[in-house]
Amino acid sequence: MEAYLGITAHYVDVKFNLCSCVLSVKPLDDRHTAKNICEWVEEVLNDFGVSPHAVCAAVSDNGSNMKAAKDIFHEKFGWASVACAAHTLQLCLNKGLGINGIEKPLAAARRLVQHFKRSELATSALGKKCEEMKLTSKRLIMDVSTRWNSTYNMLVRLQELQWPILAILGNKNITNATKASALTIKPGDWEIFKQLIPVLEPFAEATDLLGGEKYVSISIKNPYIKGLKKHLSREKDDELLVIRQFRQKVKGEMEERFPIDLNDISSKARLWIPDINCGDFVLWSHFSAIELELTVLFEQTVVEKAEPSSSSVQQSTTIISLAFESSESDYSADTEVPVVANEVNKFFSSKVLSECSNPLTWWKEQNADYPNLSKLVGKYMCVTATSTPSERLFSAAGNTATELRSSLTGSHVEALVFLKCNSDI
Repeated sequence: MEAYLGITAHYVDVKFNLCSCVLSVKPLDDRHTAKNICEWVEEVLNDFGVSPHAVCAAVSDNGSNMKAAKDIFHEKFGWASVACAAHTLQLCLNKGLGINGIEKPLAAARRLVQHFKRSELATSALGKKCEEMKLTSKRLIMDVSTRWNSTYNMLVRLQELQWPILAILGNKNITNATKASALTIKPGDWEIFKQLIPVLEPFAEATDLLGGEKYVSISIKNPYIKGLKKHLSREKDDELLVIRQFRQKVKGEMEERFPIDLNDISSKARLWIPDINCGDFVLWSHFSAIELELTVLFEQTVVEKAEPSSSSVQQSTTIISLAFESSESDYSADTEVPVVANEVNKFFSSKVLSECSNPLTWWKEQNADYPNLSKLVGKYMCVTATSTPSERLFSAAGNTATELRSSLTGSHVEALVFLKCNSDI
C-alpha cells in the first residue's frame, strides 16, 4: 500500500533513434492532488537539469488529478496534454461490456474460470484432458479490470478449451452435479462469446501496437481509432442483436472520447509521415502552431491550394489495414495549405511509406534533403500514444519490492528500479 509516481522520458536523438529512459519511481508521502503532482514532476525534472520548456507533451491515464496536473503544465509551459489511448479504449469497451446481454454471460464466464483457479483437482483434470486432445493451452485466464485486453484473452482461452471444460464439468468424479449445473455456461452464451471475440480482436491488436515505446506510436493513434470505428460499423447479417448493441455502444463512446481535433499532438505528428495517400496534408492551415514554427524557420510562407486524393474503400479486417486503407478525408477539402519554402514542396511529393514503415528511418535517410524540417520531427514523434511505459515501471517495482525484501525503503525501491530500467543506457 505504498504510493509511487512513475515518470519516463522519451526523445529522438540526433541519429533519429527513438529513445526512452526512466527518470523516477518517486515514493509519495502526501495527497495526490494536481498541485502536488506538478511539484513532484518539476522536482524530478530539476534533478536531471531538464527545463520544463523543453518538454513537448505529457501522457497519462484519465485520472482526474492527472488531467488537472496536465492542465496546469499546459498553462505554465505549453505542454500538450495526451490521454492514454489504451486506457481510453478500455473505458469505451467497458461501457459495451456492461450492457445487460453481455454482462451476465461474462459473469458466468468469470465464475467458471474462478472455479478452475481454486480447484486443484479440476485444474489437474483440465490439463490432462488438454493433453489427450492435443491442445497446447492448458490453463484458463481470469480477466482483471485494470489490465487491458484481459477480458478478450479470457474469452479466447475459454473458446479454445470449451470441449475439455465441458468434459470436466460432466465428470461426476471431478465436479458434483449441483456445482456443475451452476457453472455450466449456456449454449446461447457460448454463441455470444463466439461472435464477440472477433469484434474485440482489433481492439486487442490496436492496444498492443499503441502501447509500444520502441517505435513511433503517436502518429498512428488517429488512423487506428478511425480504423476501429470502421470496424464497429461493419455489422454482419447473422450477428446477434446483443453484439450489434455492443458495437453501437462502444462506437458512441469512442465518438465522445476520441473527438476529431486538428490541433492535437496526434494530428501534428501525423503530418511528418510522408504518406500522401492518407489525405491529411490538406489540413496544414489548421495547425497554426506548426505553421508558426515553420515560418520562424524559413521566414517565408507561400499559400497554395491542395486537392485531396481519392480512392476506393476496400473491406479490411485487421486494424492496420483499417487504419491505413484509402478513403475520403474526414475533413473539408476546401483548405488553404501553407507551403513553406522548397523543403515543404519537396516533402509533399516525397515517396510514400508503407503502412508498417518506420518514419524515423525515412527521416534519417532523407535528413540531408530536409535539414530544417527535420528539426521539428523529433518534437512530435517522440510522444507516446499510451502511458504504458510508465505502467511497466510498476511491474519492475513489483519484482523488486517483494515480501522477502520488506525492509526496503521507498528511496531504495526508487534507486533499484531506476538502475534496473536504465541498465541498457
